[in-house]
Amino acid sequence: MEPITVLTFHGKNGSTYRFNLYPKNIRFNKGPALYSFLAKTKEGKYRVLYIGQTIDMAERMSDHHKWAEATRFGFEYIAICRGVSLLTLDSDEANLIQYYHPRCNEVVPRG
Repeated sequence: MEPITVLTFHGKNGSTYRFNLYPKNIRFNKGPALYSFLAKTKEGKYRVLYIGQTIDMAERMSDHHKWAEATRFGFEYIAICRGVSLLTLDSDEANLIQYYHPRCNEVVPRG
């Protein structure tokens, strides 16, 4: 499936990340990724609800523990950043969470 659009996310340290945007009900391919659950505001902008990372996107999305909570807050879209390094998944996720402070992430990692 072709992405709806490409979004640029920013990290607290100034890094930028390219995310492809899809409807939340897509079929997920295997492989590592950073991802974000998004809602669309009345103004047509995207609001970050949750940020996560995984070494296998297909497996992670099969029964995600934040899916229902994010849906209650208007989750309609998922943004996916592929081509990420397994060595930096944790720090990249923390960098993004520290910038956006998503409402469904319980802990803001230090870093």
